[in-house]
Amino acid sequence: MMSDPQSIASSWLSAFVAAVDSCSIDKLVGLFLPDGWYRDLLVSTWDLRSLEGREKIAAFFSSFLAGARVSD
Repeated sequence: MMSDPQSIASSWLSAFVAAVDSCSIDKLVGLFLPDGWYRDLLVSTWDLRSLEGREKIAAFFSSFLAGARVSD
């Protein structure tokens, strides 16, 4: 079990990148707690927004992820 914060963050970010690369909404949303938050600060869109819960996070990413062609 990892207890090093940097390792935990790095592992989570790697899983997030893999989910985005594969356009897998299920994998992406699974990285968040059921009542977790996603805060977009001009990263995914040109908006500032906060989303609470997997349902809202899934709806947000479903609206643009497949056509976004996210890469390095």
